[in-house]
This record gives sequence, structure tokens and C-alpha cells, in this order.
Amino acid sequence: MDEKLFDDLAQVLHQEMDCYERPLDLLREEKGLLIKGDLVALGEQVKQKEPLGLEVKVLEEARLGLMRKIGALVELPERELTCSKLAELVPPCCTP
Repeated sequence: MDEKLFDDLAQVLHQEMDCYERPLDLLREEKGLLIKGDLVALGEQVKQKEPLGLEVKVLEEARLGLMRKIGALVELPERELTCSKLAELVPPCCTP
């Protein structure tokens, strides 16, 4: 089993998780800026959210590519590679 594929998948999943958490942090900051009435800072804050959609898309494509490779390696269709199934397939050297 190719350990690097699982390491790469774990890395991409962590990056995706961070990418989904960032908008929540930004929204909390925006709330504070709205309360203060700091429209200039609010405008800058909004600009920080714009690239997140593209980043999520790139990470999602990377994740799907890795899933396809793992699926081909274990001869399973991508749609059957659930989290549970992936956990079963992870080589012992890659588990925490």
C-alpha cells in the first residue's frame, strides 16, 4: 500500500478543515467590526474571504484525485471509499 497517498490525503483533509474554519473566524471578526462601525476594516475583512472559495475548490480537486488513486490501488470505486473504509485501508505505519 502506498503510504504517501494516505499521508497526502490526510494533509489535504487538514487543509480543507482549516479552509472551512477560516470563514467562521472571519465572520466573528466581522461581527465585532460591524458593532464598532469600522467600515474600512470591514471592507478589508470581506476581501479576505474572496479567495477561500477558490482554495476550497483546489483542495477538493486534490482530495478527489487522491481518492481516485487510492481507489485504483485497492480496486474499489471512488464512491465506495467512505471514511470507515479508508480507515480500514490505512497502513499500520500511518495510524496515529
